[in-house]
Amino acid sequence: MPWQLIILNGTQAGRSLVLRERDSLVVGRADHCDLYVADKGVSRTHCYIWEKDGEVWIKDTDSANGTIVNDREIKEQRLIIGDLVKFGNTILELRGTNSEMKEQRFNTSRRRANTILLRKNKDEPPFSLEVAQGLRVKRDIALLHRIGKILQIEPEITKICILVLETLLTELGVEKGHIFLKPISEESDTISFFRIYVPSQKICLDQIFLTHRSIVNLAIFKSESTISTNPFMDEMVESLNAPSNIHSILCVPIEGKKNPLGAIYMDSGNTRKFDKEDLDFIAAIGNQLGLSLERAIREQKIANQEQETWKSWNSLVQNFRDVLYRQESNKNFLLISPSIERLTGYSKEEYSLHWEECIQPDYREYVYESKQKAFLGEDVEIEYKIIHKNGDLISVQDCFCPVHEGKNNTISCIQGIMRKR
Repeated sequence: MPWQLIILNGTQAGRSLVLRERDSLVVGRADHCDLYVADKGVSRTHCYIWEKDGEVWIKDTDSANGTIVNDREIKEQRLIIGDLVKFGNTILELRGTNSEMKEQRFNTSRRRANTILLRKNKDEPPFSLEVAQGLRVKRDIALLHRIGKILQIEPEITKICILVLETLLTELGVEKGHIFLKPISEESDTISFFRIYVPSQKICLDQIFLTHRSIVNLAIFKSESTISTNPFMDEMVESLNAPSNIHSILCVPIEGKKNPLGAIYMDSGNTRKFDKEDLDFIAAIGNQLGLSLERAIREQKIANQEQETWKSWNSLVQNFRDVLYRQESNKNFLLISPSIERLTGYSKEEYSLHWEECIQPDYREYVYESKQKAFLGEDVEIEYKIIHKNGDLISVQDCFCPVHEGKNNTISCIQGIMRKR
């Protein structure tokens, strides 16, 4: 049965060579090689690939940088459909050529992709398909749980996006990631968060990288999710000193209730290729992120409105001619306007500590009883006298208006005092 060897990356990407029964190929950088590879990391005679009794074998020729099969360095090994062979920076895949091998190729490639994706240590043996799928599901569930906690706890849009992006990169082992958000309001600008993952240090760096704008636009404006391999191939200039890598791009929309809010863009670099399961998984995260961002946007708008309301209220309090104060039934003051000093001679702090002493003794019991009526829900207006800090007696009017707040139905009072005229 004929076999096919296909180069997946670099300037020779797409080039293939058929391996027939009893064929033997020399792979390397020398002119005499059957499969010439223009890669500085490949030895002149790097390895042999041959067919024997319906099987394909590969043998390294003690090359300088070694031969890697599915993330493991080998000396001699049998190859099966879907195996990925790496020498230098070039990746080659073994495929069958006849139609009856298509389903086997798909399943084997998926198994190898899962194996490479999930193996933490390159010296560990390959997983079976069932084990690899089980580990992938387990990883995805754990990752969804982590991201769910971020979306539940974090209130700030910027922090949500950065933590989600860094979690995806570190847990999936993806090289680069970008979250793009459209303007939240007419006054705001677009927001972009770039991260590059450094596996050796297990950290993410804030660093801008080249993105494929048309793929991002498909997600943002048409709600389309995309996987693309080597989208920059026509734009890249490569040489022996700058070997190419596989760029597997994945981009999904961050869906809002009506329209996309932005996009999640991921570049695997030369680590692996994304598949449909990756696309579905990241798309689900994009949906959850969109709902959380809409909630955060609503809360931010409410907070801004409350802040404006507080500014207006505070301006009213600060500039109120008479005295405005709020007191709880336990006699603690929640608010006293600055005008209290002009009326009594006491600062706000002094009055809150000594207000009972400021009431002329003959009126104290009367004032206490009137406040209790207000705490029970009545509107009360009284007249009494207070003692100024300089000893003068001042006649005042006091209006008690009950305010009901809190789950315990605590009653406070907003009170106005003014000099009797």
